[in-house]
Amino acid sequence: MVLALLLAAAPPDFVVIVGKSEVHAKTDGELLWAVLGPLLHDYAKQQKLEPSNEQLDRMIAKEHQKNLAEAARRPELEKQLAAAKTDEERKAVQLQIDILPGPEVLAVEVSKDPHVREEMRRVQRDFALYWNVQKQLHKQYGGAVIFQQMGPESVGAYAPFLEEHEKKGDFKIPDADTRSRFWALARKINGVVLSDKDPFAKSPFE
Repeated sequence: MVLALLLAAAPPDFVVIVGKSEVHAKTDGELLWAVLGPLLHDYAKQQKLEPSNEQLDRMIAKEHQKNLAEAARRPELEKQLAAAKTDEERKAVQLQIDILPGPEVLAVEVSKDPHVREEMRRVQRDFALYWNVQKQLHKQYGGAVIFQQMGPESVGAYAPFLEEHEKKGDFKIPDADTRSRFWALARKINGVVLSDKDPFAKSPFE
């Protein structure tokens, strides 16, 4: 009885059809990405946006230089720790020391072992692919770009991108209310809009 009441009270799934698959979503985020995720995956393949090993190696080298600079702060921080007069000061400095990259991290980043190198590339691949896709979306469709931890996100490109694919029949939303909700989400600019003339000018590969 209780289960039946809970099921009756549960909000109905949003239903979308992507390609030949029927996809169910329960939240607004799931609704948008049930469509956008698979389409961006195909877009990356069609546009040949998979990062090359050369791009990934440049990202690793850039990260290594950043970590070297951070590691070089250790002697100065250790002096600050020794000179700290209160427990609060010592804790604050120790926290900075604890997050510094250690010798093992620096050694891995320059390792010539092919297995280690491939694992390093794997770690960077998602970031690089995200950058390539977002940059190409902005180049092709324009629109607002917002700040994200992963890098700039071309949220203003999502609506025209999706409109194009709906016209092609790549996805359908049978229910009118769900369709209205979906397009409101697709056109929403939710985040800090970057004012840079070219938000993708500072490449992670250089």
